[in-house]
Amino acid sequence: MLALLMALALGTPQTHVVEPEQRLVLDLGLEPSLAVSVSPHDRPLAIEAGLTDYPVGAILRLRPVGETPESVVSLRLAVATTGLQWLVPGVAYRDEWGRDARREDGQYRVPIELTMAPLIAAWDPLGEMAMALILLPDRPTAPGTVSLAAGADGLGLDHPLTELRLAVLSLPADTFRSAVGGIMAACYDLLDPPLIEADLTATEWALAANLAASVEASASGRYVGVPHAIDCATGEVATSAWLGWFTGRQVGSGLSLIRAGRHLGVNEWVDLGCRLIDSWIEISGPGVPSIWYDPTAEVGDREILGEARAHLRDMCEDHLSALVAYLMERERGREHPQWLAWAISLGEFLLGAQASDGSLALRYCSRGRVLLPETNRTIDAVPLWVALSEVTGDERYLEAAVAAGEHQWSAHDRRGIFRGGESDIPNVIDKAAAALSLQGYLRLHDATGDERWIEPARAAGDNLLTWIALWDLPLPAGEYPMWRADHSAAGFQRVSPDNHAFSFEMAYFTSELLRLAAITEEPRYGRAAELMQHNTKQVIDTTGTLGYARPGMCQELWHLRTGRGLGQHIGWVCQNQLASIQRVRVEYGVSDARRAGRVSRAAPEPSPRRAETHGLAVDRPEYLPLAAYTAFRPDPGGVGREEGWHLPSESADGWTVIPAWWPWGRSGVDLPRGFGWYRYEVDVPERWLDGDVRFACEGITDCDRVYVNGVLIGQSGLIPKYDGEFSTAFREHRSYPIPASLLREGRNTIAVECYADNPHVQGLQQRPFLERRQAEVN
Repeated sequence: MLALLMALALGTPQTHVVEPEQRLVLDLGLEPSLAVSVSPHDRPLAIEAGLTDYPVGAILRLRPVGETPESVVSLRLAVATTGLQWLVPGVAYRDEWGRDARREDGQYRVPIELTMAPLIAAWDPLGEMAMALILLPDRPTAPGTVSLAAGADGLGLDHPLTELRLAVLSLPADTFRSAVGGIMAACYDLLDPPLIEADLTATEWALAANLAASVEASASGRYVGVPHAIDCATGEVATSAWLGWFTGRQVGSGLSLIRAGRHLGVNEWVDLGCRLIDSWIEISGPGVPSIWYDPTAEVGDREILGEARAHLRDMCEDHLSALVAYLMERERGREHPQWLAWAISLGEFLLGAQASDGSLALRYCSRGRVLLPETNRTIDAVPLWVALSEVTGDERYLEAAVAAGEHQWSAHDRRGIFRGGESDIPNVIDKAAAALSLQGYLRLHDATGDERWIEPARAAGDNLLTWIALWDLPLPAGEYPMWRADHSAAGFQRVSPDNHAFSFEMAYFTSELLRLAAITEEPRYGRAAELMQHNTKQVIDTTGTLGYARPGMCQELWHLRTGRGLGQHIGWVCQNQLASIQRVRVEYGVSDARRAGRVSRAAPEPSPRRAETHGLAVDRPEYLPLAAYTAFRPDPGGVGREEGWHLPSESADGWTVIPAWWPWGRSGVDLPRGFGWYRYEVDVPERWLDGDVRFACEGITDCDRVYVNGVLIGQSGLIPKYDGEFSTAFREHRSYPIPASLLREGRNTIAVECYADNPHVQGLQQRPFLERRQAEVN
């Protein structure tokens, strides 16, 4: 292929026509040396290139020559070094990739509607620089899929285009975290995402009225709660259960109704909000709370399972809402001591559960047993502990919060990867993890006055920004009125690399982004806060004209490519959007993030005493999570046991690798019912041979038999093949003792034989782990 060279000079844009058999190399004149190569696939391509007045970078305009409306272009940004670490927003972060995102040839194939800003970027740790390709506002109109290239020597894209404008940037960066921050600052400067102004007063009215209309009584009339899902088209309840985790937000909904009632003068909302909180506290009980309740049968977690079980995020959020509501009502002379006692009960449980390194497990049951041992969301306890320290004056809570923040930063967030915020899929990279970490670090900064928390807060904030769409892309036309061309996708947020939907969960954290902007004096956080508060209101029906059953509704997830139409209204969507208005008003005295960003907010006085460590040194179990990815083999004929698939000598032939915590149907296995096998190889340390060791897993659908080194150690549920009948055990926590004689130091084989009778969910839903307690510990 013939290579042409074009050297750029500032202020002198140059144009060149490149034939399909040619490759144009652009010398950007940047330090360190950086070059761009462009080649058309099938038609001549006109390329206009010039340096931008942005500190470093170039602007490229590419368009096919002649009458052909569309062509395909390959563009590569090459560097001399290797070992690049990648940023593909919503797809890849550093060396962590989304499911099925990376193909063997190093390409990411992303539908153009799902691309984010930047398209693709990389950090070069040797050259200490960041590079990025940023698609500029006049986006290509051709549909299809863009291939983003992640190679050892650079980054690039292949895309069908009618016309394309790209910014090519090179920025100094000494860490991956600083690279993300610099790139996102450039994206906000170059793209200038549009702000779609919302009528916040009308929106709050509609949201609060809809939330109040959603509240239903239990069968006996003793309790009230918000049903999990309501059909947006009919307004009928689609899922009657009341959930206390983040998608249900029973106590949070009560807090938002109290706030709306106080601000808008509707006393009925205040009373209803108080009753919501009272109901859930009584249903939930002290300590680890219930997260599920069936109002039609008047039963919940404790009646079904004999114990409650909850993720750290879920229980801390609701207890913090109860504590905030307690303070707000007390200022009005209304005492609710049970709300304070409920918050303290969880605070005390968590103090007892916190390990000597400051960590907390991801999920617990009410008996104190750890159900998920990962510690990557330890910081989710920080806002509750900080608030308890301020309300009660008990320094233990603040000391524990500081230790939790130290663990979160040193063990997890320092690398610039944020994982596990969505408690229903707690082991994947997602936007909620970054938002929750941002909230925790800011609470520590404001409570202690210690500026060491600014860097972690900035790292979390920059990661959060990568999940927010900046394109002024009209919503694609759909059957229903809410798909309107005058609505822009700017402000929509990807859920996770493994979920192609968009949502509006980050609206809740508008006040945190404003606070970060005030502390750092970096405008990108303030602009993101405005997008989160205003643009997310485009999809809320405030006037009854968007096709929903009633004003104030909004569906949970939006799909810009497929699945368009009316979905379900989930309780947390309404409460999140209310919180984006109410929390800003509480913090700044005004509801509008645009005005709040101009209001001076003094940092609160730090607490009078802060311990560097919390001094807890209790004897804890040890946990050994099994591999994040596991060998899997479908067994539609149920022959695995007879053929020895559970034996350590079993060949790897016929086994594929899938995420360890996913039902096999989500990994492309077409086996709606029947047997499937998971297989792990785990290294057991010598000290584990003397103690009580168990295999544990939270959630297997429907039944299982677990083998260690070829020997059956436990079974849950009844499997027709072995027991003659079927009985599901999908709600049961598995905890199987492993006889000491079976374990050996070093490599051990664990096989999990699952039987699924559910066509929608099959097999493992959480990552298994080994648990060890010393023999003398009860």
